[in-house]
Amino acid sequence: MNGENRLLERQWALNREKAHYEAERARRQYDAVESEKRLVARSLETLWEEKIREADASNRITRGGMSSRLTPWPPPRERVS
Repeated sequence: MNGENRLLERQWALNREKAHYEAERARRQYDAVESEKRLVARSLETLWEEKIREADASNRITRGGMSSRLTPWPPPRERVS
């Protein structure tokens, strides 16, 4: 069981890292858009904000007691019978 907990903790850490990477990537894309291209910038800003929310949610879940209720993330998909 201890090995399983370590694997789940590692999985959560990788998911947090991925969420932060995606938020930073979205910010770089937003920053790279010329101000004349407002429509593109607006859609990139929306994506950036979404990625920031995902990264924040990942951090809150981890701080909220990950070790007390370790579960795989993303959750396993249900099997279709």
